Amino acid sequence: MSTPLIKLENATRLYRMGDTEVRALDGADLTVQEGEMTAIMGPSGSGKSSMMNILACLDRPTSGRYLLNGEDVSSLSDDRLAEIRNLYVGFVFQSYNLLPRLRAVENVELPMVYGRDTRQRRAAALAALDRVGLAHRANHRPAELSGGEQQRVGIARALVKKPRLILADEPTGNLDSRSSEAIIATLQSLNRDDGITIMLVTHELDVAAAAKRIVAMRDGRVVNDERITQRIVRPVVPASQPLAASPASLPGLRSQVEGAQ
Repeated sequence: MSTPLIKLENATRLYRMGDTEVRALDGADLTVQEGEMTAIMGPSGSGKSSMMNILACLDRPTSGRYLLNGEDVSSLSDDRLAEIRNLYVGFVFQSYNLLPRLRAVENVELPMVYGRDTRQRRAAALAALDRVGLAHRANHRPAELSGGEQQRVGIARALVKKPRLILADEPTGNLDSRSSEAIIATLQSLNRDDGITIMLVTHELDVAAAAKRIVAMRDGRVVNDERITQRIVRPVVPASQPLAASPASLPGLRSQVEGAQ
């Protein structure tokens, strides 16, 4: 069997606030193979954000291990963690995090600002925008783009260095249903056609149903882990048509998520 891209083993993450100890993760285990698309769900305080920070190499477990592509990154130096993030990980944020004075193509270039010459950066950024269907909006600033277009710029920025893993934190949280469909369809396409592993945090059941697997968390632990029949989102449905998951994709899904709350 191939080496998992992600393997979290009995991970804990403790924070101290004065005399109070907060156990954000409490023996969490998670294994993700390369090419999976996984949704992480759970109520506030369930440990989702702490887990994602560790998976992104932005934080370390207090105890336990985190192996990324077989390498134990739990105790690496900050400089080495930054190198690994740069090599493996792309980020998509709920609030887009675009710089308002920069054009779309310039926002996408930002992860490469220290690594390539100007022409290489521009070519890679335009290719990433084309991959998410926004090459024609490359010279527009964020204020000139819709919320869905801004988020697709954010995905292009995550994609531009060809990561093996994209971590998406509530990527549809600020969007209407039609724009959400476009974003989920884009992420599915990157997973299906490019083989990029997608880890997606969401509170929305319909969004989670677009993944191949749903991990439910509670009190810092994984309490349910279920593979589902993936629905393929098509972003060309009429605006009046509601988000819909195929019946085959939902058995046990609602009860599993509600059970984690």
